[in-house]
Amino acid sequence: MTMSCCAYSQPHYDLRDVRSYHPPNEPLGLFITSFQVADLNTNRVKDYKYRIYCPTKRVREITDNQWGKDRYLLDEDTTRFNGALIIAEVIVSICE
Repeated sequence: MTMSCCAYSQPHYDLRDVRSYHPPNEPLGLFITSFQVADLNTNRVKDYKYRIYCPTKRVREITDNQWGKDRYLLDEDTTRFNGALIIAEVIVSICE
C-alpha cells in the first residue's frame, strides 16, 4: 500500500458543541450557530460563531458582533479549515 507524501501533514479537526437558533425577524432557513473546533494536532480548541443561510449554504463568520465575508460553505472550509469539512458538517446538522 502506498501513502501519499502529505497524508499526515493535514490538520485533523474535531467539531464540538454545535448550538444554533433562528433569530426573530430573519428569513426562514437562517441560523446563528456557534461551535467549537479542536485541532487534534495541537490540542487547541477554538470557538466559532456563524450566520448560516441553509437554502443557499452561504455563511458569514461573526467576530466581535461583526459579520465576515459572505462565502459558500466549501470556500469557507477551504479557507478556514484547510479543506476539512467543518462547515459542511455543521450545515448538515442544522439544515437537513
